[in-house]
Amino acid sequence: MASKFEDKKEKIMSVPLYAAFNLCAPRPVAVLTTIRKGLGIHDEYFARMPGFSYNPDFDYDAAPMSTLTLQGKRPPKHTGPFESAGPPVHLVSVTGTRKTYAGLLETGEAVANFLWPKQKDVEKMYVLSDGSYNSGNKKIKDSGFTLQDSQKLNVPIIREAMSWIEYKLIRMVEVPESERPIFLLEPVAAYSLEGLVDSKTYTYVTKNVPVGQLGANIFSGKMQNSIVAKRRTQGMKFTLPQHWEYSDKKR
Repeated sequence: MASKFEDKKEKIMSVPLYAAFNLCAPRPVAVLTTIRKGLGIHDEYFARMPGFSYNPDFDYDAAPMSTLTLQGKRPPKHTGPFESAGPPVHLVSVTGTRKTYAGLLETGEAVANFLWPKQKDVEKMYVLSDGSYNSGNKKIKDSGFTLQDSQKLNVPIIREAMSWIEYKLIRMVEVPESERPIFLLEPVAAYSLEGLVDSKTYTYVTKNVPVGQLGANIFSGKMQNSIVAKRRTQGMKFTLPQHWEYSDKKR
């Protein structure tokens, strides 16, 4: 692990898998990174990223997901702590039109990246929520985020995040009369920048909890009634319906 973060000033703290869900609290927006077979086009933007084993055969994607929820994984008669029963299963619902959906089914891997509650990261996340991109590589490039090798997967992490959970897909569960199946994910690695998570409870000990979602509006540290995304909207303020109308336009 040290070799992949040797050029960063921050130190990394490992989190036990049974406690990995604490990195998801209190229900932040998780940016899921996935990969799938691409067009085989070399891109210098990704090739120059330190600590990233760039493969031009892949299309790398990152998309915000509103929540990850927890399914307990303790036997019916088990009364002890999670650590003696294995890590809980994490659930995420993804619509079939998203690149995340295709990437999860193709590789069975994903990484949840939890971002700092800063306006610049919210603006970058807004770019990642744009569904009009045909290429995940192009979307990540436009956002300004950079990628770095994960600990155990082929799927990379977002370098600028504050904590990460790496997942292997257990299976996909179809939901009747819904276009959003549920993906059951098993955490295989979890870690955070040192100093953000308590070493005993593995919960955040700072006011800088990850970017969250409230009332379906992305916010950066406080409640907002509108979404401000300067990078893609020239500073215009949108109500939620206006946001989706703008985001869905083809560019």
